[in-house]
Amino acid sequence: MEKLKEIIIQHNRWEPLLDYVNRIEAYSESDFPLCIENAKSLLEAIAKEICIKKGQSYSYDDGIGKVLKLAFAGLGYNNSATVQQIGGAIANVGHQMSLLRNEIGSTSHGKSLNELEKRKDVINKISSDFLLFSTELVCCFLIQLIWTFSSWHCN
Repeated sequence: MEKLKEIIIQHNRWEPLLDYVNRIEAYSESDFPLCIENAKSLLEAIAKEICIKKGQSYSYDDGIGKVLKLAFAGLGYNNSATVQQIGGAIANVGHQMSLLRNEIGSTSHGKSLNELEKRKDVINKISSDFLLFSTELVCCFLIQLIWTFSSWHCN
């Protein structure tokens, strides 16, 4: 998550997100489900902030997929069919992370003791690394995009 930390520090408005990044890094080897919970929250926080700054209304009940789509549209990417598909794919990644979080997260929807014991075995290390790298890439992209193509600078 080094690249994301660099971008967050460069655009200090985003510094509160370091809490999520630090938790992800601290538990990446020992508690991947906790990392997924924080990665999902990280993506959602960025998307909501973009929606707020770009006047895209969302509801508290909206899922991360919808909020990511709104954020992407707020950044001006709602005209091209190809770009809409990319935005939809990013939103789908967020939605799937939310579903995975619900399945394996220890703080989502309460778990039985048996579920808590088995949750760490749901996904292998290669897949978990892929999800975390993907999350970092999307977060970097969104933060840099709003800073680059907007009059709203994050410093």
